[in-house]
Parts: sequence; C-alpha cells; structure tokens
Amino acid sequence: MSSLAAIFLLIAAASIYQIYHTQRVAAETVKTKVATAKDELFKRILNELRLKPDDALQGIVSNNCSIVSNKDPFKLKIIFLETQGECGSLNFETGSYTLGEPGQAFLKTTVKNIFTHICDGFATTQHQPGSVEGVTLLGHTDNIPMKKCIGRNCLPFEGCQTSTAGEAKAATGFCNNVQLSARRAQYVFFNVRAALPQGDATAACVDKLFTVAGQGPMHPLSESNLGSSMPQAGLNKPGSLDRRVELTIEFKQPASFANSI
Repeated sequence: MSSLAAIFLLIAAASIYQIYHTQRVAAETVKTKVATAKDELFKRILNELRLKPDDALQGIVSNNCSIVSNKDPFKLKIIFLETQGECGSLNFETGSYTLGEPGQAFLKTTVKNIFTHICDGFATTQHQPGSVEGVTLLGHTDNIPMKKCIGRNCLPFEGCQTSTAGEAKAATGFCNNVQLSARRAQYVFFNVRAALPQGDATAACVDKLFTVAGQGPMHPLSESNLGSSMPQAGLNKPGSLDRRVELTIEFKQPASFANSI
C-alpha cells in the first residue's frame, strides 16, 4: 500500500514539475516576443523623432525636443518637451491648450505616425493577440499657478474657485493647472485622431488603447531619474522640463498575454 502511495506521489510531483516547466517556457517565450516587439517599436519611434539608437544612454535617447525611454522592460515612454527647436515639438502658449501651425503640423505628421506605428503590428486585433497592453497620454505643467486668459481678462477654468490669497489661491492654481494639462493632452489626442482616415483600423485601435488625462504639476520631470540623460541646451527657463506631454506604451506581461491568446 505504501509503495502504491509513493508511486502516486511521484506521478503527482512529475505532473506538477511538467506544468511548472511548461508555464516557465511559455513565460520566457512571451518575454522574448514582447522584447522583440518593444525594440522594433523603439527604433520606429526614434526614427520618427530623428533620434539615433546609438545615442542611447542607459536606455534613454533625447534631444532638445523629446526624450524616449526604453529603461522599463514592459514600457516605452515618449516625452514631448515644451521647447523650441528644429526637431519639432509641442509648444503650447502660456495658459493655452492649442497649438500654432508648426505644432499642428508636428501632430499631423510625426505624432500621427507614432500612433500608427503603435497600432501597426503591435496592438491586438481580431485575428491575433498583440504585444501592447495600453497607451497613456498625459499632460503635465509646472507648479506656477495658471489662469485661463481671454484677451486681457484672466479667468479660472470652470470648477476652479477664484481667490487671491493663501491656500485658496494655491488650490485655484492647482485646479487650473490640472485642467490645463488635461486639455493639452486631449488636444493632442483629438487632433491626431482627426488626422486619421475615417473607418481606418488605426483609428479603432487608438480609441480602444488610449487613456488621456492631465496631472498638472504633480510629477515634475526635473525630479525624475533621467539623470545625465536630461537635455540641457535651450532649457534654461524655470519649469521648462516640467511642461510636457508624455506618451507611455505599456506592453503585456506574460500572464496577461497568455490570457489574450
């Protein structure tokens, strides 16, 4: 009887090991697939932003207009800085959430192409699972209280109380900055979305994958871990690194990828 029990235990142990081994092999296969897709998309994005992979420092490539980070094994981050430069960028006027002609052209070419690359072969379709889990488009501001300006009259955004003193004034500034950052992110999203052909597969992909929001001054880039990769030239104004729009592409980790198959 004890011999029979021992045999059953050995069979159970062998089965558990086989399941574990199969899952581990599957996880490594997924990691390899995701890493390959991520590296390919990284190269495409760098090409659109006229950046070179060879210039990467600890997984980060930058110029005076944008920063692309490949540090996280399951994320790609593109930071569009509010700067002037020939490389193209998103330069919003102070207190404004719209762009002039150069900024609009940048949206409708470079940023549109990046959106298309994300959806082209990397996102899930009805025919096959993709490597991309989701995309977050976030607006950020500096910590200087900002009001919406119409002509010579500066008014707070809707829902932001008006005050001129103390903590209430700071709260009004925070409220305005969060709304300003959100509207800038929305402006980017909807202008690129409008530039895509109606009924296009990329448009459907963008609608499904993207989350758009604003975080105001809560995550200053100057306090990030970019270190020596931070661009310096032309960024002498206070808060210039903090005023930005970020695009974060999240790739599927092994468990979520397996569930989509």
